[in-house]
Amino acid sequence: MYLLYPDARGDYFEHEDGLLEFYFERLMDRLEGREGSYSMVILRMQYQLAQLHFLGHMLSGGWVASQPSDAIMIEKANAVMAKWDAGGLSW
Repeated sequence: MYLLYPDARGDYFEHEDGLLEFYFERLMDRLEGREGSYSMVILRMQYQLAQLHFLGHMLSGGWVASQPSDAIMIEKANAVMAKWDAGGLSW
């Protein structure tokens, strides 16, 4: 999850969906017959929750938004929390 966060070298927001799909396809190859036990919906939800957790970790260490990609990350986190608060996240 950390690798998709913005840093001094850039961000991967434009490629995030493609990277998640690539990861999911590789994961399904490895599950060999157990593919139905995990879905892209679950992966996306776990990914979003991991992003929130990592953002909390960064904030607790004194991180502050300092570039445009940071604002995108904050907006995404806000959208996920709004879904969570409204009961919009479902497995």
